[in-house]
Amino acid sequence: MLVIEGSRVKAIVKAGAAVPKGAKVIDLSGKTLMPEIVNCHGHLGLLKGTKMSAANYTEDNVRRQLLQYQDYGVGAVLVMGTDREEAYEWREESHAGKLPGALIYTAGRGFGVPDGLPPVTMGMEAVYRPATADEARKAVIALATRTVPRGGSGAGEDQGPTVSLDPDKNSDRMAIGDKSRAGRGLPQRPDLVKMWVDDFWGQYPKMKPEIYAAIIDEAHRQHLRVAAHVYHEEDAQKLVDLGVDVLAHSVRDAEISDALVAEMKRRHMTYIGTLSLDDFATAYADDPEWLKEPFFRNALEPGVFEMITSEKYKQSVKNDKKTPSELAALPIALKNLKKVYDAGVLVALGTDSGATPIRPFGFAEHEEMQLLVRAGLTPLQAITVATKNGTELLRASKEFGVLAAGMKADFVVLEKDPSVDIRNTESIAAVWKDGKRVSNGPRPRQD
Repeated sequence: MLVIEGSRVKAIVKAGAAVPKGAKVIDLSGKTLMPEIVNCHGHLGLLKGTKMSAANYTEDNVRRQLLQYQDYGVGAVLVMGTDREEAYEWREESHAGKLPGALIYTAGRGFGVPDGLPPVTMGMEAVYRPATADEARKAVIALATRTVPRGGSGAGEDQGPTVSLDPDKNSDRMAIGDKSRAGRGLPQRPDLVKMWVDDFWGQYPKMKPEIYAAIIDEAHRQHLRVAAHVYHEEDAQKLVDLGVDVLAHSVRDAEISDALVAEMKRRHMTYIGTLSLDDFATAYADDPEWLKEPFFRNALEPGVFEMITSEKYKQSVKNDKKTPSELAALPIALKNLKKVYDAGVLVALGTDSGATPIRPFGFAEHEEMQLLVRAGLTPLQAITVATKNGTELLRASKEFGVLAAGMKADFVVLEKDPSVDIRNTESIAAVWKDGKRVSNGPRPRQD
């Protein structure tokens, strides 16, 4: 029996125990409770329908996507580097309970490459693209020490420092809603720093080593952690040697060496697999078994189902020169994830949902858990990766991520037991947040 008082779990007691006096009893006999999912690699606001565009980045669109995440049992999302200044106000409102849906965490404006990743054509216009190490350092300092006027102007103009440039005087992240700054603006201090390093199969220039070295070094001076978009084992080795904190994707071109895994563990790094990214890249060429299931279709943006089931789209995937590499990448990613997990490296769930129309908000996170099991984890291990481990990365493990006395009463009610079959995480009967029922699960698709 789960006893809830206000927004917190008061106690967990054995079935048949006396019901606290005055308590309202909700019968969930036969159901399974699971903590809400934490997506440590997502993107908000840029996707609408079948199009990715900076013009889609509005509060209404973000709010809609946060609610969809919530309907699918996702309680928090870390936006990896594609946010604008407005996101800091939305983050404050989210954590204050004024913005419904999944909680927002943000890397703010990420660091990309001039004429490289992330693609401007995908609406990812707000990122820094330093051409030199000096520019990179200045941009990190700006990211760590600026404020945004209340109301979220989005102008991106420097408003003056909100934290000391002396790193010894800075905390890892300024408190959300710091009353001492009322009227002065919102702290624009991200939860971590995101950078794109690789070349997307040779299609774009890579980030130069001296630039990502400067980003890592300066971010650490500012007491900020750094996550890297990575693909190649060689790049991962260089990044780990320089002290990167998070690999935001799996290594997918080769098996990670034992020495590199040992170094990742020694440095207390986090590894985010984004296995579903590689699965979605090719899955629609040969109608996957879940293609017409409501749990999948209800997660799609308008027009996407028609797009991915068209013969034109299927042929474009089959004819794409990258497809053989994508098909080869997933087995390598699965093997590497199991290897780092078994070594004791912290593995957190991430999906890159919202970065393209083919990675649906909410469904992608359940698909990711199924791929974790395919990689060799048990269902309960996969659920731990998707819940508790994510809160450790977000430094929120004292608030949510497990169901225990004193923790937030945030959980998903399931019709079936996922410890028997991980696909049972899809049997959502209800979602609870802060001790209240906020959703009955995915809503019917409406175009």
